Amino acid sequence: MSERPILPLPGTLFCQLQLYPDKLLTLSPHRIAALTVEEGRAWITSSGDSADLVLDAGHRLALPGEGKPRLVSAFDTGSCARLRIEFRPATACWRLRLAGWLLNIGAPYPISIATGDLQ
Repeated sequence: MSERPILPLPGTLFCQLQLYPDKLLTLSPHRIAALTVEEGRAWITSSGDSADLVLDAGHRLALPGEGKPRLVSAFDTGSCARLRIEFRPATACWRLRLAGWLLNIGAPYPISIATGDLQ
């Protein structure tokens, strides 16, 4: 049995989520490459860091690969923030290979992959 080639999938793997002010999201800099606020505002901090950030809609924060985890929450009381979280290639690599393999063999069920170009 011959091995099938893996389809190249350009871009990066990402997810979109809605975050409310009473919820905290922890982002690992080893797994997350960037955070983009698509709607609302997000508050970002890390333990022991006195410099907090508030990002408005349309702003993006690239995370260095090292450092402390970042805590993220919606900033405005009563409204959520819609975020786009971009994964680092090392974290996303196995997901992209699996998706390419499934797409190449004609999987018996629909597959949806969220990929996009880094800005």
